[in-house]
Amino acid sequence: MKKLILTGIAMLMFAVPTMANDSVTVYSNGNEVADKGVIIEGRTMVPVRAIFEGVGAEVKWDSETKTITGNKNGTEVIMTVDSNIASVNGQNITMDCGPVIIDNRTLAPARYVAEAFGCKVNWDNDSKTVNIVLPTLLPCHRFQPLLLLLHSRDVHIL
Repeated sequence: MKKLILTGIAMLMFAVPTMANDSVTVYSNGNEVADKGVIIEGRTMVPVRAIFEGVGAEVKWDSETKTITGNKNGTEVIMTVDSNIASVNGQNITMDCGPVIIDNRTLAPARYVAEAFGCKVNWDNDSKTVNIVLPTLLPCHRFQPLLLLLHSRDVHIL
């Protein structure tokens, strides 16, 4: 019995996720993201560079640790292949699925990447489409660095 359980666990560990035949179209603020996504075990997975750049983030890949790091407007998102723990500005979040490598392409869960950067995500099941809406910055955000500098020097604006 013990051998049967261990064999079952080993098989699960080495199982390759199955991809659906249908590809998913991903839009970010109405613009189609360059690469198509796929549905894996009920989750929309998108090539890493496409989804991070699609939400306006700079993305870096560390091939040794298989770690993805995205930065945008002071938000840093770190994900590691085959881990369901992501870090957003140093705070760990648990995802129900993490990035995977399939056919030498690293895919990340679209919803987690987009929401980590404050985007809204809408799914249209009929058209197999993900619509990502980027957050809008109020004009006063452009002046935040100046206000922080002035505040640090005890200059207050009334």
